[in-house]
Amino acid sequence: MKEELILVDHQDKPVGSISKKEGHLRSYLDSEKSTPHRAFSAFLFNDKNELLLQRRSDKKITFPNMWTNTCCSHPLYNKDELKEGPIPFQGIKTAAVRRMAYELNMKNLTEKDFNMVLKILYKANTDKTWAEYELDYILFAKKPMNEIQFDSNVNEISHTEFVSKEKILDFLESEIKTGKSEVTPWFNLILQTRLFDWWGEIERTGKIPAEDASGEIINFYEGKDKMDPASLPPITEVKQKIMDSFRKRKFSSLINRKGAQNSVLQNTASVDFTKSYSNTVSRDSMKNKKEIQREQKQNEEFYEQMVKDPNDTCADQFGEKDLLRINKSQYVEVTPVAELNETMAGKNVTLRGRVHNIRAKGR
Repeated sequence: MKEELILVDHQDKPVGSISKKEGHLRSYLDSEKSTPHRAFSAFLFNDKNELLLQRRSDKKITFPNMWTNTCCSHPLYNKDELKEGPIPFQGIKTAAVRRMAYELNMKNLTEKDFNMVLKILYKANTDKTWAEYELDYILFAKKPMNEIQFDSNVNEISHTEFVSKEKILDFLESEIKTGKSEVTPWFNLILQTRLFDWWGEIERTGKIPAEDASGEIINFYEGKDKMDPASLPPITEVKQKIMDSFRKRKFSSLINRKGAQNSVLQNTASVDFTKSYSNTVSRDSMKNKKEIQREQKQNEEFYEQMVKDPNDTCADQFGEKDLLRINKSQYVEVTPVAELNETMAGKNVTLRGRVHNIRAKGR
């Protein structure tokens, strides 16, 4: 607790140092003179696109025995971990390498394995004595499973678990309902805001998100993005809401990403999927208000069925060549991916949650 942390202002400019102990005392953090310190939250994925979670040891003074991302700690106030180059955010990444080795005995990671995807500013109380007030760097890394070898430091970590995007909420919900654990506030903020977007990108591309060279800071502490971790709905209450929101964004992103290659869709904004699926009804057949209302009802029923699917088999509902309506005069043609094997030879089948061969089609 004697290590010196890096104090920063709300724009992440270093303004001094503070001992680890004092930097987490509410007596300091609740005072007018308090400023945040730098931290990082590392997310390590394997080649199955599963995220390694850890449950913090009950020996931790802040948020003990809670599930969180792979590794969470602080860069120290020294020349190595204050560095800004030659690689982007080098000091932060050096700290991540150091702590991954200390907490998980992972010694094959380097600074170049990490991308810094976002910074967040937040404040959260552990109890009447301890709290966090951090400018937190979100770091992503990905390694093949055979290169991820670790041995948890019992003073830091009590349990670890690899989880998929589809199962993480069920896993955390089960841990919370059975009284085994809760979720750390910083991880909960990321989970309920950005994590599923990033995770979807990893699944689509096989790569971690690109480095955010802009150094964007989401200020959850104050201003328009203010979000108190203590006021977040618990995971057990928001699981469906999170997946609902993610699936809407996923389909909008899918349409725009594929459509960007086609001039007819280049200027198309994100689409609310509940209002865009045409159910193979062409524009020429939309002759009156009742038909449009009927189509809208079909859209909503389809969407409700989609978001309730526990296996995320969104694509399975599409026909062989359905039309996805973008607006009154623009469509994309959707052809599900075909996969053949000995038992299903000659039949079109869809892979879970994936729609392929989207191309612009005028009507």
